[in-house]
Amino acid sequence: LRFRDSYLADLSESLLVSLVEKPDQHKLLLNVYDTQGRHVGINPETKLVEVEIPGAYYFDFGEIITVVLPKEVKIDHVVVNAKYAEMSEEEYTLITTVIEGGVETSRDLESSSIKRGEENRFRFQEFMENGKIAVDLRPQHLLRVLSAYGSVRGSGWYDEGTVATFSIEPTMIEHDNMTRRLFIGWTGDVASMSPSESILMNSSKTVLANWMTQYFVDVRSEYGEVRGEGWYERGAIIELQAIPPAVSEGERYLWVGWNGVGYGSYTGPDNPAKVIVNGPITETAIWRRQFYLKIISKYGTPEGEGWYDTNSTAIVSIEPSIQMEGLLGLLGGKYIFAGWTGDIVSSTSTVSIVMDGPKTVAAVWREDYTMVYVSIGVILTVILTGFIALILIRRRT
Repeated sequence: LRFRDSYLADLSESLLVSLVEKPDQHKLLLNVYDTQGRHVGINPETKLVEVEIPGAYYFDFGEIITVVLPKEVKIDHVVVNAKYAEMSEEEYTLITTVIEGGVETSRDLESSSIKRGEENRFRFQEFMENGKIAVDLRPQHLLRVLSAYGSVRGSGWYDEGTVATFSIEPTMIEHDNMTRRLFIGWTGDVASMSPSESILMNSSKTVLANWMTQYFVDVRSEYGEVRGEGWYERGAIIELQAIPPAVSEGERYLWVGWNGVGYGSYTGPDNPAKVIVNGPITETAIWRRQFYLKIISKYGTPEGEGWYDTNSTAIVSIEPSIQMEGLLGLLGGKYIFAGWTGDIVSSTSTVSIVMDGPKTVAAVWREDYTMVYVSIGVILTVILTGFIALILIRRRT
């Protein structure tokens, strides 16, 4: 690069970064950044020149763009941007020049190419060589580590030829809505199932964390055992089964069916039942628990014996009196209901009982011979009266 003597006199202690393009190309953008994040160059969005570093200059000589900075400025990196490139891929050269005492003491050239829409980055290095300041531009490549969930590490710029390490954590994320995500591997420029990987940075790279969505199937039952509860991936077809508990005498469970809530859930009588898991699901097994009411009675026709739902109310009844069989019955002999014993004690012939377990009730009877005695007395009276009348008749004759 050649500058007029007046420029060299003003910039005798300077650092120059120049972008040289092919003739008639001149569509690439140059930006130089210092260690404080300030820059000199054209803003790709506004297309305006921005000079944020004090004492810096921006020159556009047509096919050459040059940024001049005071030598004391600590340069971090240089960026070439091809947002407005005319060709799908364009070539360029970056020239870094150190001027001390008005004399060029060091120069570094980096030739490269860039595709339209991309940007190339170079890390700036400054070192001493033969007692003089020398500079070097080290090409860098961007590693993009992308994930919809979790926290990724490793994204950033890396020197060409280095090995970058990237990772993600956690590998399982549980949400509050019975949904979770499981890390299942990387795709893109790396194919791996390990949450931590490395990659050679010989160009810009992109890796994407892939996740599996799983939903929880909550299977419940007030009684017995259920099967099928757990985490399942979307679209899985699973089987639900409800198993009744062991029963004691006078106890049973009647299957009613499933009551399902959630996308893909099942409501109906099948057991086992199939469910397609397309979202969080809650399935409740419904049983009717029943207890047996046993009625014992030596006489009469008791009513109310049978199976009842738990905590329901059973009505027990029996005749208040029963005529005896045979001659005693013809004479008016009766069995009189005296009360209930067992799981209920009552003197009333009709009672109610809460079925909170197996129940047994027994009817107690007493014998009533009152009418028998009366009938026998009447019969004897009639017989005696007739006998006396017969005796009197015979005496008169």
